[in-house]
Amino acid sequence: MPSARPLWNQRPRGRARLAWPLLCLLLAWCAGCASIPTSGPVVSQTRPPADQRPGWVAGQAKPPPADASPSLILRGFLTAMADFSSNYDIAKQYLTRQAAAVWDPAGHEVEIYSSDSTRQDSDDPGSIIGTRIGSLRTDGSFVADPLDNWVLDLGLVQEDGQWRVSTPPPGLAMSQNAFSQAFDRVNVYFFPLSGGMMVADSRWVQPGQWSPTEAAALVLAGPSDWLSAIVGSHADAAITLTGPVEIDGAVVEVPLSDQAAALSGAEAAKLALEIAATLTNTGVTTIRLLCQGRALALDGAGADGSLEIRAADAFRPAGATPVGTGLMGVLDQTVVSLADDPPQALAGDWGTTPRAIASFAVRWSAAPSELPAQIAAVTDQGLLTGPADGSQEPQTRWEKTDLLRPQYDHSGALWAVSPGEGTPEVMVLSDAQATALDTSALSGMRLMAFQVSPDARRLAVVRQIDLPDGVAQEAGVALIAYRDGAPSAVVAYRPVRLVREGLSQKSILDLAWLGPSSSSLLVLAASSADARPGVFASDIDGCLEMTEWGLRQAWTPADMAVLTIGSNHRVVIRDREGWLWTYATGQSWVRSEAAVTAIAFPV
Repeated sequence: MPSARPLWNQRPRGRARLAWPLLCLLLAWCAGCASIPTSGPVVSQTRPPADQRPGWVAGQAKPPPADASPSLILRGFLTAMADFSSNYDIAKQYLTRQAAAVWDPAGHEVEIYSSDSTRQDSDDPGSIIGTRIGSLRTDGSFVADPLDNWVLDLGLVQEDGQWRVSTPPPGLAMSQNAFSQAFDRVNVYFFPLSGGMMVADSRWVQPGQWSPTEAAALVLAGPSDWLSAIVGSHADAAITLTGPVEIDGAVVEVPLSDQAAALSGAEAAKLALEIAATLTNTGVTTIRLLCQGRALALDGAGADGSLEIRAADAFRPAGATPVGTGLMGVLDQTVVSLADDPPQALAGDWGTTPRAIASFAVRWSAAPSELPAQIAAVTDQGLLTGPADGSQEPQTRWEKTDLLRPQYDHSGALWAVSPGEGTPEVMVLSDAQATALDTSALSGMRLMAFQVSPDARRLAVVRQIDLPDGVAQEAGVALIAYRDGAPSAVVAYRPVRLVREGLSQKSILDLAWLGPSSSSLLVLAASSADARPGVFASDIDGCLEMTEWGLRQAWTPADMAVLTIGSNHRVVIRDREGWLWTYATGQSWVRSEAAVTAIAFPV
């Protein structure tokens, strides 16, 4: 919830100051869209209409009607709190005169509650009872703070014969559905404490309020509390905006306070790149930082002190580059290309020597050719890696056989995870060495699946948890800390709330990242082990309703492979019989003609 003060007059929160040198500017990747199968049976599904369950608040706010019942006043006020068009003038009409005179939600947190489980208190018509999910802080970051049996008492009283609210919350209170209509998610970018790729930090802003000024102010304010464990900030330098960000032709100019004069050229350039990456749809091509009316010196800037906006693309995750043959699979214990019909076994050892391959990963070479460069497979002999063209026999890199599905990140490093006894083991392997990460933050967890984010700064996991009536699975996300430019530790684990129609998803089979910004997940989940899993999208904050990709299918999902190219996703689900289902347009799934035991997209 934005502060009532002008954005250029807000003091940033303190964080560690960035002082490491600017990395070399790189060329941005070009992104395109991968093709999808057009053969096989098609199962079409239609997305259900907008929910109208208890707690759902929709429609434009209207003043309270005369002689309205307590229920109508309650519902009307909840609706009016989600309407910012009149500066809450309509919402204040639902308040008593005394409450309306002092209520000012600007500058306060927004409480968000579950749309499905919230109801009006039958004993007190002025209260609602339900589940609080968390709160939106004044910097636009969401903080999960779940509370069952949460009560919002609005203190309905009669004034001049009309029911009115006497005790509104300090800020706003919204259902998940109302929140999704009232706020948009944007990404604010920060350089990490070690390593060169910027990390996205989700913020939620009111429609129409996102602007270059807002973008610059949020960068200066620093990262969210959670992300501050791995990224730096200029905030402790107390740099603020001295006025609105101006666009002068193709140049965006950011006026900064006197403290910015102390920044080195490298530090100033990093700040400019963070703001440039955060800006969206401005149409500008260069950025200039101003201090005391003069352009700050930026490393890599032109003669006029401006830096090209596109320079930020080299430090912002862009998803995969479209290459090669596409989806790979394991058929008859050998690795095959599923882009061919029928599937074609790879030439060389991987395609000719049968192995008990439980799961595998594929890495492309720096200069993509017809064949992927490396394959890593979990087998009964441990983790094997080797070139896909058969030029060398696969070698054992880790002798453990209980490993989860391996994964290559976009830098070419191989990630492998052993559930371990008490504390999971996470290993990052390059061509020359293997590094064991500090996983003390995951102590006591039994991991079932994992996925490294496109920016290699987050680790999404499925873990087993014990319940009084049995076991269940929980999805969660941890951050990846770096030292000297390399992954060193898994830190700051937090669970991801997965709830659909009021039911917690306790059976989670698999998950994958959606999009290069690492803020959304695709999960295979169900409310119980006996229920058929569905395919859902969820934000990692857990503040939005899960979105089902099509209705439940007649087939039962087992695992999946997801390829993100730019803003496009190719999603392939492998069912328990081994058949592959590719998500297509119109909420449909297209089945392949081959049944396999494992799948992977090249990275």
